[in-house]
Amino acid sequence: MQPSPYYFDHVFVFLSLICVFAMWTANEVIGCRCLQYGPVYDWPTEIHSLILGSFYYGYAVSQLPGGLLASYWKPQHVFGLTISLSGLLCALLPLLASWSVNLVIACRCLMGFLQVCLLYTQFLQVSKT
Repeated sequence: MQPSPYYFDHVFVFLSLICVFAMWTANEVIGCRCLQYGPVYDWPTEIHSLILGSFYYGYAVSQLPGGLLASYWKPQHVFGLTISLSGLLCALLPLLASWSVNLVIACRCLMGFLQVCLLYTQFLQVSKT
């Protein structure tokens, strides 16, 4: 029995939705004070708010460029690149936090940009099936 020609597209969409949900959950947990391991930075509340909001600043600013980028390249390539870079930035976040709060804000803005590309890649993939 042959699988459907759209089998791999459906698997791709399913895995990408799981990844987006995992990253959204991780983004929400950052604001929670229930996970306190490692160094605790004594930043003012305004800085905490700016760090948490910087993800959405990058997300909002890059709506049009993210959609264009997702439409120019193959969805699989954009998906792989955005997941890889988001994971790398997430892993570098504690190191950047020890250096400067501005680097953390820039990193979170870039993560927001990458998530927009991931979102539009999913939309593009679903529209083709």
